[in-house]
Amino acid sequence: MATVFTMESGRVRAHEAPLRLAADGRVATARADWAASVVSYTPGPRAPSRWAVVAAQGAAVVVGARGVGAGVRPLDHGDHLFIGESAEAIFSADALPVPVTDAAPDAACPVCCERLAPGRGRALFDCPRCAARACDACWSQFPHGRCATPGCEQPAAFDRPLFTAEPQDFLTWDGER
Repeated sequence: MATVFTMESGRVRAHEAPLRLAADGRVATARADWAASVVSYTPGPRAPSRWAVVAAQGAAVVVGARGVGAGVRPLDHGDHLFIGESAEAIFSADALPVPVTDAAPDAACPVCCERLAPGRGRALFDCPRCAARACDACWSQFPHGRCATPGCEQPAAFDRPLFTAEPQDFLTWDGER
C-alpha cells in the first residue's frame, strides 16, 4: 500500500507530495530554502493528474523559454526546467502501469468483468496518471497503446523503456548574455 500524507485539503500519496527544490537544483532541506516546487494537481474529480512548477518570489525559474516569475506554470512530459543559473532538468511524467496490491484475490476487472483467479497469472493494474484500473489483458489491448481514460494519454505498454535523458537533450550555455 502506498504511503499517504494527510494535508488540510485531504489525503495525498507519497508520490504526489510537493518536491521542493533549492536554487542550485538540489532538494530543499528547509522550507525557507526553496526556489521552486513541483506539485501534482487534478483539475477535476475524474481528470488525470497533471504537474506544475511553483516558483518562489525572486527565484529564477524557467520552463522551456518562458520565465515563471513568482507564480505557477504547468509542466508537460519532456519540458526543460531551469532553476537559478546552474540547474537544468528535464521533467518526465513517464511511468508504467502500477500493480494493484489491495484488490481481493478474486476481484473482477472493471473493463472486461472477468474474475482474476489467483492461479491464472493475471492481475489488476492502475494507471499511474489517472484512476483507471484494468487487468493486464485489457491494458495490452487499449487502443493506440494509451490509457482508455479520455485525455489521459498515459502509455499502456508494460515492457517499454522509460524516458532517459541523453547528453544531447541538455542545453549548453557559455555564460555570456
